[in-house]
Amino acid sequence: MEEPIVIQNRNGKRLIGILHTPDSCSSGPMVVFAHGFQGTKSAPHRIFTKMARKLASHGIAALRFDYFGSGDSEGEFCESTISSQIADLEDVFSSVFHVNRFNVTNYGLIGYSLGGCIASIAQSKLPMEISSIVLWAPVSNPYWNLIHLLGEDRVVNGLVGKPVYFDGEQIGTPFFEELLELHPLECIKKYENPVLIIHGEQDQDVLLSNGIAYKEAVQHPLSQLKAYSESGHLFNDQEGESALLTQTLEWFKEYLLKKY
Repeated sequence: MEEPIVIQNRNGKRLIGILHTPDSCSSGPMVVFAHGFQGTKSAPHRIFTKMARKLASHGIAALRFDYFGSGDSEGEFCESTISSQIADLEDVFSSVFHVNRFNVTNYGLIGYSLGGCIASIAQSKLPMEISSIVLWAPVSNPYWNLIHLLGEDRVVNGLVGKPVYFDGEQIGTPFFEELLELHPLECIKKYENPVLIIHGEQDQDVLLSNGIAYKEAVQHPLSQLKAYSESGHLFNDQEGESALLTQTLEWFKEYLLKKY
């Protein structure tokens, strides 16, 4: 079953999501999705939608949502920051205690691109245990990644309060001001459960070195890094998308379904 869901964040703003629950059971694990920079709850070529439906068809609920200022949620993108997106993810996890018709037994988390950074920091702040995390092309250093993506001139302009636009959206000054204060690798080092990292070797937006940095940071011995030789940042080659969906599903079947 798929249904729209409205979640109020800590500032009273409405976040719009889609909840996927299995038809085959009324309890089990749930995976929450964290989308990337200027992304939405469906992600490029609807890869979050495809992944959520695969999970639900195998007895794992899924919740994908838009941060404040993104997609269908309230607010403007220029008002959001990485910290506000981390807080939104925390608030979404708090809301899943109250999901109708489905009893959540344990939790998983997918973070894509900047969502990997957001997921890595947010998991360290949650009151519940996250049984496993999957990171797709995760950002390991938001300051240097934004310089790589936007160019140094835009980042400098943002830091001094000048208007910065990228792909039709204005990025607010507070977004830039906090970049050096965010340390996802330090947070993921303290995470004790298995992590799967999937990265495309042809990724020019978030370089493979980011995925390698995460693999070096994670502590659980069963954690893995999968590097796809033909895939870029979007995993939009047919083989890469298929492998991404399949390996993520099998990972969560192993570390979520067998855990409860």
